[in-house]
Amino acid sequence: MRDRWVTDIQSAELPGTVMVQFHLMPSDATAVAERRIAHVAATGATELNLVDLGLSRLPDSLARLTHLQRLDLSRNRLTALSDVLANLTQLRALDVTANQLTVLPDALGALRGLQSLMLWNNQLTALPETMTDLVQLQHVSLRNNHLTALPDGIANLVRLQWLDVSFNKLTALPEDLGKLASLQHLMVGGNALAALPDSLAGLTQLRLLGAELNQLTTLPAGLTELGQLNTLDLADNRLTAFPDKLSRLARLEHLRVSRNQLANLPDGTADLVQLRYLAVEGNRLTALPGRLANLVRLGVLVAADNQLSRLPEGLGRLASLTKLDLAGNRLTALATELSPLVRLRYLDIARNLFTVLPDDLGSLTALETLNLSENALTRLPDGVGNLAQLEYLNVAGNRLTALPESMTNLSRVAMFFLHGNPDLALPTEILGPTWQDVEKGRRPESAASILDYYFRTVRGAQALNEAKLILVGRGGVGKTSLRRRLVAGQFDADERETPGIEIQQWVVNVPSGADVRLHIWDFGGQEILHATHQFFLTERTLYLLVLAGREGGAMPDAEYWLQLIRSFGGDSRVLIVLNKSSAHRFDLDRGLLLTKYPFIVGVIATDCADGTGIADLKEQILRYTDELDHRRTKFPAEWFAIKERLATMKDNFIAWEAYQDVCRELGETDPAAQRELAGFLHVLGIALNYRDDPRLKDTHVLNPHWVTDGIYSVLRASQRTNVGGILTKADLGQALDARRYPADTHDFLLRLMEKFELCFRLGGRAERYLVPELLSEAGVGVDPTPPDLGFRYEYEYALPEGLLPRFIVQTHAMSEKTPRWRTGVVLERDRCRAVVRADRDKRTVGISVHGPPNLRRSLLAIIREKFDAIHSDFSGLPVQQRVPLPDEPDLTVSYEHLLILEDEAEEWVRPERSKKRYRVADLLNGVESAADRQQRRWENLAAGHDPNAYVPRRRNALAAEQNDTRGGEMPAKCRLLFLAANPSGTSQLALDRESREMDQKIRASDHRDSLDLITKWAIRPDDLLQYLNQFRPHIVHFSGHGDATEEIILHDSRELAKPVSKAALKQLLRTMKDNIRVVVLNACFSRPQAEAITEVVDCAIGMKRAIGDNAAITFSASFYRAIGFGRSVQEAFDQGIAALMLEDIPEDTTPELLVKDGVDANAIYLVGTGPRAPT
Repeated sequence: MRDRWVTDIQSAELPGTVMVQFHLMPSDATAVAERRIAHVAATGATELNLVDLGLSRLPDSLARLTHLQRLDLSRNRLTALSDVLANLTQLRALDVTANQLTVLPDALGALRGLQSLMLWNNQLTALPETMTDLVQLQHVSLRNNHLTALPDGIANLVRLQWLDVSFNKLTALPEDLGKLASLQHLMVGGNALAALPDSLAGLTQLRLLGAELNQLTTLPAGLTELGQLNTLDLADNRLTAFPDKLSRLARLEHLRVSRNQLANLPDGTADLVQLRYLAVEGNRLTALPGRLANLVRLGVLVAADNQLSRLPEGLGRLASLTKLDLAGNRLTALATELSPLVRLRYLDIARNLFTVLPDDLGSLTALETLNLSENALTRLPDGVGNLAQLEYLNVAGNRLTALPESMTNLSRVAMFFLHGNPDLALPTEILGPTWQDVEKGRRPESAASILDYYFRTVRGAQALNEAKLILVGRGGVGKTSLRRRLVAGQFDADERETPGIEIQQWVVNVPSGADVRLHIWDFGGQEILHATHQFFLTERTLYLLVLAGREGGAMPDAEYWLQLIRSFGGDSRVLIVLNKSSAHRFDLDRGLLLTKYPFIVGVIATDCADGTGIADLKEQILRYTDELDHRRTKFPAEWFAIKERLATMKDNFIAWEAYQDVCRELGETDPAAQRELAGFLHVLGIALNYRDDPRLKDTHVLNPHWVTDGIYSVLRASQRTNVGGILTKADLGQALDARRYPADTHDFLLRLMEKFELCFRLGGRAERYLVPELLSEAGVGVDPTPPDLGFRYEYEYALPEGLLPRFIVQTHAMSEKTPRWRTGVVLERDRCRAVVRADRDKRTVGISVHGPPNLRRSLLAIIREKFDAIHSDFSGLPVQQRVPLPDEPDLTVSYEHLLILEDEAEEWVRPERSKKRYRVADLLNGVESAADRQQRRWENLAAGHDPNAYVPRRRNALAAEQNDTRGGEMPAKCRLLFLAANPSGTSQLALDRESREMDQKIRASDHRDSLDLITKWAIRPDDLLQYLNQFRPHIVHFSGHGDATEEIILHDSRELAKPVSKAALKQLLRTMKDNIRVVVLNACFSRPQAEAITEVVDCAIGMKRAIGDNAAITFSASFYRAIGFGRSVQEAFDQGIAALMLEDIPEDTTPELLVKDGVDANAIYLVGTGPRAPT
């Protein structure tokens, strides 16, 4: 992620960092505002807070508050400020952040005593000349508007200390800017500036200059006269050179010139002896200054993505260095003098030309992160095993032929990536997700299990020589006939259609001479089964896509199945079979398909009746089976013996304990290795185990056909009986063969169907389930009235199978008393009603919402979140989000296009085929408030996403839920505030993954609707006060860094590390003790802070020592899952520890629960009904 320095003001917040929480109708908003104005008038108070009321105009009664000194109007819907402001002559601070202002009144000039003016996140295009009359101004923020120029006479603002005009459309700065002699902070980043004014030298008090993301090609000579400058950010410009006299900036501590066109750095850089942070990545540097070793205070050096071929002498003398990033250069060797860097915690030398590393790499004993990926390393030094603090190790994409035995000492490594080293012969199932997948939220594989598997195979192993062949296609295309022709050379013209999935073994001799056992999965083509098939599609498989020449149907069918394979089969190869070709010749647009789906390796015409093409097809199957990497996977001898034993057992399934008995008997005693083997067998389809699901993990299925047959038998039987989608346990008894499926297996099948989101349990005492796939096609009794709010998804090829049934399962709590049908549902929530319909022919899902404006937007946000989660399961799914036009509902406009227009300050849009123009803001605001859009942009930037991408997040309606928990009462709704901090210069943490894991576990709990997760990122000290006051949380969860000096690490105004002492933290929480019940400090060495906190808060959890990402995420996710299931704080803590032990993460003694004197953590419940009576 490209980091960005974000600056702050004492009493201001990041633009858009607070979600709209209060959902008030306009009349309600005015009434609330009038009550507050009346209160201020009656009491003589000097401050008025009208934040988040949804105001579209200023109340006239504001004019009587002539004594007012502070007025906060942020996060409303104001498009203009009335002249009523002119009466507020005593005003000292005015905040109108996050509104929709396009212009400011001249009356603003009457506020002659104004000292602070906050106008972040509006739509201003110009400033009134009268603004230069506000000579008392000290702080001005105009960030993220549409300004093209600053007013003449700005030099009048002689007291100005802080000016932020970043992210506007400025092309030049006024020359008299240099007369602002009091200016200390100047932020002009994110504009279109081609130059900075020469008068800049006059800003003798300037401490921070942020001019990133502009078009600067040169710098004024006077820049080097800014002797007080502490921070200089010039990243993302077009600079080719730096001033020669750079050394004059004697107080400079932070210098960022990343992503310019610099070929070298001036020698004077080495004289900036106060420098602590230097970022020069993304330039054209071929060398670093030779005297770089003079920078003895330098803590962070980022020089990635340049053209460096060597490092300067004496780099090892940078004793303060904690982070060194040299990725993406041309380095071939590391100098051995790096070994004295005893404070170095982060070293990234990925994407270079290293073939060998020095043996003394192991002397960097403080290292926590080491990235060696994408080099040409053939071995690792033995000393790597000495890096006892290492938590992240990436050696993917090298040429390693062996691993040193010393690596088994790396007990703290939570993320370990070895992918792309083919000579190690490690299967993907053992390596787990790639680092790219982990960054997207996948859980990394355990380093211990990877290393254990590797050293087992070194000691003795044999090739697996097994693979999976899957046949897919619609019903009646001849898949079963094709399978019989290939395996047995037989053909039956009266072959019956496969009722579910047929699984058959086929031993073939591949071109390399090996005998390979193919597990053929022949999928039935009935439409009702398609949604279920996807859960058995796997990666590292050879697919046969069988098509027949239906009238005009072959090409759409091909697109449909290829999209499904791409989503669930990864980069598995596909052979397309044009079957029944003798009877009906047909073809496809092969060029188009090969371009869109490069994993297609062949198209073969066949006919099972006369044998056409069968020999060619078999030859191609043998060829691509031979090329499957994983069939050559080396299995440890013990694993091979276990696999063969399981294959000879006649049971359909065995208990997990029985599987473990077999493992122990045949020499595999390690529980973690037993789980790894189970996962490997699952992917191959040899035996199934759903170890990630606590309801299913205790059963090991030896015969996959038993599972598929059971589920499909239940679906087909229920379809025949037409019981309105209702399924009971009794139905299973009637649909299933009692000898093959005894009654005690029915729960397992039902849990499996729930896992696949095929059904959900209905309320009431009777154990009944609804299967949306079995509902009728038509919605009955659904309100046809035009919606207050509409939204639409359009799919390029076809609706993904199971899309609406899965959505119905996920939202069933909102449709308990409303109609449901196979392609739609009616949802109700908070006085709103939404109709969600799928149209197969038009390939769309339409959403119509009725209800109060803010509440219906909240319901739409939940619906979009659910669809986004389902879409994410279909990799590369081409889907568009569209907004129906208010007066022309049959016409739509792209939501993404509207966001781009808003960014470009386009006020109007005429959608295609429309007869009129629409305001961009009106169309967007109907779907998502301006504040929410800005909040999402900032959250996306913090997480490294495209700012305009729709990344769903939980909405929080606090308006009616601000009740305290004084006296130990359980809150009606528990608010969990997640605070994250990962400043520049600190090792990268997977904080977004932790938040996502917590959210998923909460959403899967019984009391998910009673537990609100509120996430805030890049936390600074002042943010703590803001968010604790604003959200009044019951649980505060801090995730980030701590250190052995008993401090937690937040962000400062330059996004660098800001330590906060335990005394400061305790004092802060002392003022909030009326509502906070639990504080979780998920940071290294945080136990002392937790202990101090328990003097004022009931419970606190801290870490006794350093904790790795994997352990921190596992613990917190399990802790909050237990809270969501109504467990006490003590029980939830115990479950978090148990989760670490179950996952074999050796950090189960690191977290500690501390409680205030006289408090029993067993008696504290945050959701649910408290302790359960014994049954």
